[in-house]
Amino acid sequence: MTQNQKTSLRDNCLAVRKSINKRSQKLASSIICKKINFLQNYINAESIGLYKPINNEIDLSSLFNNSKKFYYPKVFGKEMNFIKIDALTKFVKNKCGIEEPIGNLNDGVDVTKLDLIFVPLVAFDHNKNRIGMGLGYYDRYLARNKNTFLIGVAYEFQRQEDIQPDPWDIKLDLILTENRNYI
Repeated sequence: MTQNQKTSLRDNCLAVRKSINKRSQKLASSIICKKINFLQNYINAESIGLYKPINNEIDLSSLFNNSKKFYYPKVFGKEMNFIKIDALTKFVKNKCGIEEPIGNLNDGVDVTKLDLIFVPLVAFDHNKNRIGMGLGYYDRYLARNKNTFLIGVAYEFQRQEDIQPDPWDIKLDLILTENRNYI
């Protein structure tokens, strides 16, 4: 898959996702969150990486509770780290319009300390390859540890026949949609 093909696929999937109405987003998010609550990897996890949804991404905010430690991504230049949050944590929008927790690079957690990370995506295939926003933040962060369990969450329409991953692309362990689980 050429970079032009990836860009075109990304643009098409983003356009469809942006057109989803809030009711459909809430329904899909609710279905996926219910599935997550029964996953053994989630039940056993103590430290979890989440994200703030943009452009109608699947919203996992209903998972937030006080029985687990939650971390959200924050970008520092070309790098990303996960910052521990609590109910009082303030979020601000970064230059890409994504809400991030207020914090310093030193506030971040090493990827080896996270049991589970929920990874946003733009497109995926049945082999659990993903296409993200194209800036590589997740791939660079996740390359530092291959042992953290990675779950992608998406709408079924985001599934593509085959995505040819680049050497730096990180494959997911599981992808959940409102219709199926890709194991």
